[in-house]
Amino acid sequence: MTPRFNERSVAVIAAGLVLLHAGAVLFSLQTPARLPLIHQFAGLAASLVAILGTVLAARGFSAGDYLRRVWTLFAASAVLLLVASLLRVGWMVAVPEVPFEHSALAAVRTLAVVVLNLLNAGALVLLALTYRRSGLQPPSSWKSHGLWALCTVVALAIVLPRLSTNVRLLIDGGASGSQTLASVVSAFGDLVTIVLVAPILRVAYMMRGGKLAWAWWAMAAAGAMWIVFDARPWDRMEGPLALLAVARTAAIALKGLSGVLQRVALEPEPVKQAAPSTLRAA
Repeated sequence: MTPRFNERSVAVIAAGLVLLHAGAVLFSLQTPARLPLIHQFAGLAASLVAILGTVLAARGFSAGDYLRRVWTLFAASAVLLLVASLLRVGWMVAVPEVPFEHSALAAVRTLAVVVLNLLNAGALVLLALTYRRSGLQPPSSWKSHGLWALCTVVALAIVLPRLSTNVRLLIDGGASGSQTLASVVSAFGDLVTIVLVAPILRVAYMMRGGKLAWAWWAMAAAGAMWIVFDARPWDRMEGPLALLAVARTAAIALKGLSGVLQRVALEPEPVKQAAPSTLRAA
């Protein structure tokens, strides 16, 4: 990885995207009609960071390696997220007077959302099991069980109300079927993401002090940002509450940063060369 493009530069880019998104939201509070497009553009930019980081991480492993499979799944889900965002943004710009849910592209986006959530959930499960394959089984304790229980309760409390509402809409046919199906699958994906914050945090804590730990901390932070995003009140997002949507941008960008940190951890330490002798032969 070149000095101009390393974990620090990616972290700056990710932080810049989050701040830019937040600033755009604050600037547009008086014109809330702009906010959906602002959120989508921010997600597009964050998706590019996610693709970059996850592809770099996948390419850091040899073909057939367990973690290459994990990061390849993350990269594929990031690409599909970009595709889903491009479909929505393209429609919103080209045909702003027609809701995207009524477009011919809605079904295509739903398929992309379903597949990306399956890939992302599968990658998270494989990543959470990495420590077992490497022999780094954390000891069981009341703290570890309590963390699992806390993440599970938080996931159920946040996701279940929205999930049950969307399932009823899907059964009753009271809303756009493709959009509601995408929401249902996304809710299941968010449920997996939040629950798996617990094992990812445990591994990050076990590896604290090392370079690899930062990749796990970043992935855990991405999960925490999804908690913030999913906990927002869906029925009223006016005013300052619109800032909570910035958490989605942070979550997506943090996944990319995690991939970059994973790649950095694989690189060998630079060999320090001894300073040339100042002595000269007589």
